[in-house]
Amino acid sequence: MVEAIVYTSNTGFTEKYAKLLSKQLNIPYYNLQDAIQNVKKKTEVVYLGWVMAGKIKGIKKAKSRFVIKALCGVGMATPTSQEVVLVQRKNKIKTGKFFLLQGGLNMNKLNGVMRFMMESVAKDNIAYLENKADKTEDDKKMLKMYTSGADYVCVESLRSIIEYLKQN
Repeated sequence: MVEAIVYTSNTGFTEKYAKLLSKQLNIPYYNLQDAIQNVKKKTEVVYLGWVMAGKIKGIKKAKSRFVIKALCGVGMATPTSQEVVLVQRKNKIKTGKFFLLQGGLNMNKLNGVMRFMMESVAKDNIAYLENKADKTEDDKKMLKMYTSGADYVCVESLRSIIEYLKQN
């Protein structure tokens, strides 16, 4: 039985999902560093990690310490089946239950190299998306994220995770 939610967050979106999931399941949540101090080894957990370039942050450390019953990656992109496969491949996820969630972007919470990299990526993507004639809804969401920031964290995104955990 899952006894805790453990997360790694960079700008707060993954932490927001951890708090929401904690409230829905009535189990405690911890950032990874606090979990290492306060949660017993081999405890069954849900792990949420932020995604950068397809890699889930903190997953190796979490796997070495806990039994991950459900794994969630939180990134900027809309969680399409193509994105799910990409993240699974980059993280060598072969077994267990994996979920991909859309978080958001807040440039003001990024520091140093991360901010520089995202500003560069944003500049290129804004130019591409603004000139794209047939923008999809996902294109519009990404353009908003890059130009003014956006937060797509919502409890509805957790429904399939909650259902999975209640059944297992």
